[in-house]
Amino acid sequence: MITKGWESTVLTLRKAASFPETTKFLISYFFYSDSYSTIGSIGVLVMQQHMCMPSFMIAVVLLEVLVFAAAGSMLAIRVQHTWRLEPKQMIFACLCGYVVLCLLGILGLVPGSPVGLKSVPEAFFFGALHGLLMGPVQSYSRTLFSDLIIPGQESEFFALYEITDKGSSWLGPLVAGELYRATGSIHAGFIYLLFMTILPAMLLLTVDHRKGVQEVQGLASSGTSLRSSKLQLSEQRLLEDEEGEEGHGVGGAGECEEGVGGVRGWLGCSVDGSTVAVSVAT
Repeated sequence: MITKGWESTVLTLRKAASFPETTKFLISYFFYSDSYSTIGSIGVLVMQQHMCMPSFMIAVVLLEVLVFAAAGSMLAIRVQHTWRLEPKQMIFACLCGYVVLCLLGILGLVPGSPVGLKSVPEAFFFGALHGLLMGPVQSYSRTLFSDLIIPGQESEFFALYEITDKGSSWLGPLVAGELYRATGSIHAGFIYLLFMTILPAMLLLTVDHRKGVQEVQGLASSGTSLRSSKLQLSEQRLLEDEEGEEGHGVGGAGECEEGVGGVRGWLGCSVDGSTVAVSVAT
């Protein structure tokens, strides 16, 4: 059972690799999904260790993130409709917002800087902006990916999508932890996250949404046409076989024997070497 699951995953990976636009999106998503989740985690650590915020205040910030995530999703829909933006552009705009959060965290490394996640108002600003960005970036990532998968294979590709998301969750905390060990400051992790937000965003811009949709739809259409052609060929052969059998029956090519046995009898006819027995009432 375990090997079957891995075989299915490998097969789905091979299918995805045959579509360049889908592959580029998955690689980009692998990194930026880890980046924005790690940004939130490091922000909480900064609030705990550097700002010494009490637990109930941090809980309020986390609740704020959830509220603003819902508000951000509704606001993003209005922005998209007003400016007629594509899902790729909405994701890129959200990643630009995360770049701002990374820069805010990096300012904490500057000696004497009055900003850089050093005060409670900054913590609430961090939570509000993170929430506003988190909701739209997650929803529009799924929207874009749903357009880049083969119709009829949604379950396999969305399983790969979740593997890509959860499969990179270890990367950001690992690198941030090593930077903290080397520098002694949690803010150093924002340097890595800055690059891991900008680089995937640049790769995301190279994804041709329309071309990717045409590729997967073209494969689906060719597969449907092939199945339709096979079905028509099978129906034609079946019709030819039935016409051939009717022709033999009308021509009477064969010998017939009649036998009577009690109340009922049988009629055996030899047609082209084959015998057919038919029960008849006598």
